[in-house]
Amino acid sequence: MLSKKIGKELFKSFITIAVFFFVAVPQLSANSIIDWLFPKKNWLEKIKADRIIPVGYIEDFYPFSYSTTTIPPSGFSVEFTKMLVAKIDEKIRFRSIIPKFKIISNNSVFSSSYPEIRNKEIAIECNASLALSQKHPDVIFSKPFFISTIHVLSKRNQQVRNLQAMKNKLFLAQGNEFQEYLEQRLNNELKLNIGIVPTNSIQEAGIKLDQREAIGIIGDALRIFNIIYALPDPENYAVYAKPLGEIAYVCILLAQETELKEIVNTSIDEILKSEEYQKLYYRWFIQPAKDLNIALNYPMPNALQELIIKTNGNINPKLTGLDLLNK
Repeated sequence: MLSKKIGKELFKSFITIAVFFFVAVPQLSANSIIDWLFPKKNWLEKIKADRIIPVGYIEDFYPFSYSTTTIPPSGFSVEFTKMLVAKIDEKIRFRSIIPKFKIISNNSVFSSSYPEIRNKEIAIECNASLALSQKHPDVIFSKPFFISTIHVLSKRNQQVRNLQAMKNKLFLAQGNEFQEYLEQRLNNELKLNIGIVPTNSIQEAGIKLDQREAIGIIGDALRIFNIIYALPDPENYAVYAKPLGEIAYVCILLAQETELKEIVNTSIDEILKSEEYQKLYYRWFIQPAKDLNIALNYPMPNALQELIIKTNGNINPKLTGLDLLNK
């Protein structure tokens, strides 16, 4: 009796497997079947096998990254990512590895659980980092590939002209981690005693400024440019040019991807010291940028210059906008 039972169970198992192969498998791609039979241990193995690197970008963060129904993924970080992928391709000695861009949530700027990284939907995310790695032990951060400065954007009729004008005032900011950073930087270090009002969107920020719930928006230069780009009346706003701090932009990977991180770091150094990087900077931050008919004229921050010099790169004043400071 026992042998008959075992025989029946084995027969059932055989039928289940047969149904899977005859019904489910034909619906799968060849790569999916291979992945199911021989699962990859990490992203580097998968990249070598598939010759594709899934990378994340934010679709409405102009000029850092953006896209529309008619505009493919574009912006400074998108072009940087293509340069990065080409360098990774050289190092793992495979031909024609291409980036596959996937939209990530704009909420991930300054405040993120990096869901697409954690769910293994993407291998790399290029984004702002506030060096709060203790809050995200399951991801790791590369070297910075960009450093941005923090500024205040306010309406011209209540323009911030100096630090004293900021004392004891209310300001808008996006992202929980960024708000924590501002609390540390502006209140604990600079003793400005400002109040920080959270805002979830540019539209909401505009309404709060109109209603004088706050006198300005604090953000890094990329966020400020993004807000100016989206506002219906940018001419009515002014930027307080003195930097209030700095934000590093890095590549974010899963914590176990240490080998890929080393390759990414080496690639970033090579890109930073190349003239192509400074040409990329010029295209998006100095000359009239693509899809926006105004010149941002944002001279390269000192910290980013120092980063380039550390890689033995030479600073070109014209490409980095430093010649504008002497005019």
